[in-house]
Amino acid sequence: MHTNTQKLISMTDKTTDAIKKILEESKKQKRKFKQNIDLVFNLKNIDLNIPKNRVDEEIVLPHGRGKDAKVALFASGELAVKSKKKVDILIKPEQIEDLSDDKKKFKKIVDEHDFFIA
Repeated sequence: MHTNTQKLISMTDKTTDAIKKILEESKKQKRKFKQNIDLVFNLKNIDLNIPKNRVDEEIVLPHGRGKDAKVALFASGELAVKSKKKVDILIKPEQIEDLSDDKKKFKKIVDEHDFFIA
């Protein structure tokens, strides 16, 4: 096996063990809020300008995001009619000016939705 591959496997094992330990320890304490875990990797001596060194990974979370994604759509005409049942909120062009005047309502829409499509 290549030396770099062995190092990567070793790092992966150590990282996995560390995450498991953190999760086990966090279960011991009762909290009244959902806890997040941030994971940061510092890559040293790797030139990311070289395409083969770039990291392009997708990680599927075992329990998803924990909530359904809410989608807002800015549309009119046929697109608005076809997508009305598929999005959580449909914002038509004539409503945009009203939203720019009502900052509270606009902020509420922004806070409640995860994705905006125009």
